[in-house]
Amino acid sequence: MKIVIAGNYGAKNLGDEMILEGLLESLKSVVPSAEITVLSGDPKETVSKYAVGSEQKFPAGLRSLISSIFDRTKAKGTSSSVKNCDYFILGGGGLFNDMSFKANIIWGVQAFMAYFYKKPVIMYGQSVGPLKGFFTKKLVKKLFQKAKLITVRDEDSKECLKNLGVTKPIYVIPDMAFNIPPQAGSIKTSGRLPADRHGRTDTLKMVVALRQYGKIPKNFKKTLADFFSWLIEDKKFTLDFVDFQSGDKGDYALTKEICESNSPLHIPKIKHLHGINSTKDILEIFSGAGYVFGMRLHSIISAIKTHTPFIAVNYSKKVSALLGHHGLEEFMVDFTTELEEMKKMFLKLEKEHLNISNRLKDTAEKAVEAHAEAEKLLKKTLLFYSSSNSILSTSFNSENL
Repeated sequence: MKIVIAGNYGAKNLGDEMILEGLLESLKSVVPSAEITVLSGDPKETVSKYAVGSEQKFPAGLRSLISSIFDRTKAKGTSSSVKNCDYFILGGGGLFNDMSFKANIIWGVQAFMAYFYKKPVIMYGQSVGPLKGFFTKKLVKKLFQKAKLITVRDEDSKECLKNLGVTKPIYVIPDMAFNIPPQAGSIKTSGRLPADRHGRTDTLKMVVALRQYGKIPKNFKKTLADFFSWLIEDKKFTLDFVDFQSGDKGDYALTKEICESNSPLHIPKIKHLHGINSTKDILEIFSGAGYVFGMRLHSIISAIKTHTPFIAVNYSKKVSALLGHHGLEEFMVDFTTELEEMKKMFLKLEKEHLNISNRLKDTAEKAVEAHAEAEKLLKKTLLFYSSSNSILSTSFNSENL
């Protein structure tokens, strides 16, 4: 069985790489002998990291799409892989929304290429919306209505697709990053931490993952700077800033601005960790901290996976959808949150650290169990369309995993 996976891979985004790794784990479980090819922005890196086949993603952008009209070799790798595969999977993440018309076109072209070659298409672990544009709505409805299997990572996405008129069953599953198996050193000892944090975990360390998203209000930037100063001065914390999108000038500039707004006396207490490129490394960093402050969605998921109490910034609908799905909305702030409110939330995390860590452990375990159920559906779909005589007898009636 030959499977092609498409998504925002090989783009130096740790969150998307976590999604890919979780999806590959599911495929390894349900079809271990499958020959997998990933369409990637950096095929060499993808082959090296995951030991799968990989081709240069096409289109990489509107420029490459337009230039392919005059040079068809640009699409050759992607086109050949899709033409010769048995299944096409458009992997998860927030691929379809109003933030980027260009991105909607890129994923749309790839999916329509699969439909052109009459390949079964699976939409797996998607976030969809918000969608307001007429063209985008029509595109997304067409793409998803023709799919053989649709899974989304939150109820909002399911509702969005239903409102567009998609009538196929839509299954809600956790983000694929939850499906990454625990690795040595990435999960806190026993998962249930004593108050004094024995072992290598540092109580007085917070991992911070910021994201430049639209125009962040100046007041909120000041609140962040004052909050981090308070942690350093009053709580004697050290802060490790991490990048989930390597090379993102916006993220780097925001982190630099917040760091430099602190007193020069705080500099020894602040680190900016660059170039983290593996799931193992990022989970070890999160597991080694007492707390997380996350804007990047997968920084929040990493906190849950490592049972590390966190404060999440609700910069996008996908953050509130994630926390709402797992019943963790109480750990969320937004751009209007003031300093005293943020301090109060942290003090609650500090006071209830053990109980919160245990809650996150339970949340992570339930997400893994949900993925095990989702894999039954994935296997059923793959076997159904590969052979009419190989349909699983597994009953799967729930649309919510």
